[in-house]
Amino acid sequence: MTLVVDRHAAFRTLARKAGYLLQLCWSHLLEDSRELKHAFGSEGKYVHENLKHIFALAKGLKHKATPEQVEQLKGEILQLTYRHYKHSTVRRFVNNLAYRDLEDLFRFTTDPEIDPTNNISERELRHLVMIRRISHGSRSTRGATVTAQLTSIIQTLRLRKFNVLEGLQNIGSSASLG
Repeated sequence: MTLVVDRHAAFRTLARKAGYLLQLCWSHLLEDSRELKHAFGSEGKYVHENLKHIFALAKGLKHKATPEQVEQLKGEILQLTYRHYKHSTVRRFVNNLAYRDLEDLFRFTTDPEIDPTNNISERELRHLVMIRRISHGSRSTRGATVTAQLTSIIQTLRLRKFNVLEGLQNIGSSASLG
């Protein structure tokens, strides 16, 4: 099973320990690169515009990419690392994409069951967020983060039509083993 998540380390760690594959959310990725564009001028703009282009190419394959096409997309990401970036934040972002996240960027290009974003899951979570805010259910940043992560995982399991309890037990038992 593949989970579509943003780039938080906690998602990667828990999902991998439970044996899940990841698809990183392109909406979050493009939002992060948009922030680079605003904060770091031409360097950030270069990265953001290239990522938008790469995502358009990937989406254009309509979940029917060949292994060669996937490798070509990965090569486009690697090309971003060949440029010299004077801002360490931009350089770190690009290097993380190329050397840490690369295998989790294009799973959606070959599998129609995998969406390139987690927007559907997040829309499903909005009512939970409103409930948490109204009830003051999470009074700390850590509590809010844990609540958001757990509800995101639960919604993803539901949307994938997996047994939520079993999925959470698998994640929990894998986390306790590590």
